Amino acid sequence: MACQARCAFKSCGQLFSPTMGETKKHLEQVHNVNTHSPMAGQCMWSGCSRRVPFSSLATHIFNTHVNPK
Repeated sequence: MACQARCAFKSCGQLFSPTMGETKKHLEQVHNVNTHSPMAGQCMWSGCSRRVPFSSLATHIFNTHVNPK
């Protein structure tokens, strides 16, 4: 796993540790995402158009964009 991940959410570009916890923290603190909300919205990661519940957005971003297997 890389030492840092670069956020491509809304063209952010900030670096964060590539862990699930840090992905969620980054979304909450930098992008004001309510990661407990059952409401859904489009993933704003560059090149992604998937619609995801905000409560699952951190998991989606981590598994799909930060640490894909």
